[in-house]
Amino acid sequence: MKQSSFWLLVLALLVGGGAFYFWQYIQKQAGQEQQPLVENPSASKTEESQGPSILYPVPKAPLPTDTPDSEPVEEPEPPLPALDDSDPVFEKEFSRLFDPALYAKLFIFQEFANRFVVTVDNLTAPKLPQKYQVTHPPAGYFLANKDAADKQFIDPANYRRYDLYVRFMQAMDIKTIAAVYVRYYPLFQQAYENLGYPNQYFNDRFIEVIDNLLATPDVTTPVELVRPSVYYKFADPDLEGLSAGQKILIRMGYDNAFKVKSKLRELRQALATLSSNL
Repeated sequence: MKQSSFWLLVLALLVGGGAFYFWQYIQKQAGQEQQPLVENPSASKTEESQGPSILYPVPKAPLPTDTPDSEPVEEPEPPLPALDDSDPVFEKEFSRLFDPALYAKLFIFQEFANRFVVTVDNLTAPKLPQKYQVTHPPAGYFLANKDAADKQFIDPANYRRYDLYVRFMQAMDIKTIAAVYVRYYPLFQQAYENLGYPNQYFNDRFIEVIDNLLATPDVTTPVELVRPSVYYKFADPDLEGLSAGQKILIRMGYDNAFKVKSKLRELRQALATLSSNL
């Protein structure tokens, strides 16, 4: 698999997409319908848009590269497609950068930009909307085991189901992520505004979500579960009260969560310092 700068961007998706299926497969087995996207109730669509207030600006022009002066200057990038027509662009990027046999197992390209933005925005919510998952579920089925006292715990074998997602994430090159992120940023910003945030900035929101994920407590002991109805829940009310993204990290197991959080710190640094290249 080739190294890629842009696709470090998708690690929030891997955290918020594939791992989500790990917890919610029971809902699908029970035949429950997916819920429509619920927009932020505090976002006013009638408010006159005067442009977002920006904490971490993204450059509008391409960032400088390390291309030697002796090499020819590349032709300007073609214009971005309309948001509704952008799926082929993202799929082409994956085809160019990764083995199709790999990425085809992970990602859903229908409304890719919208799915990505919805997933990121909802990682701090109590639940993620299944309808907008951006990754396919991991192989196998969720398992819970019981101890001698008949208490239920997450089976550690489940953690290995996410090895492919974590390896995909770890192999990504953060060095040139900024340039490609800038290239596609207008599509993500438009998708974010379409959710009902006309005066907010997606890059700021992305960093805010990463901070929430990084605040996830480290859980090294077996994770006890309860199942009062169809759904499994954490037995510890403090864990059950965490955000959807934080609970996902815990469900992936300590080792996977450690690796994800390490990469998230790198990603945050890249997203927060884009303005230094303006």
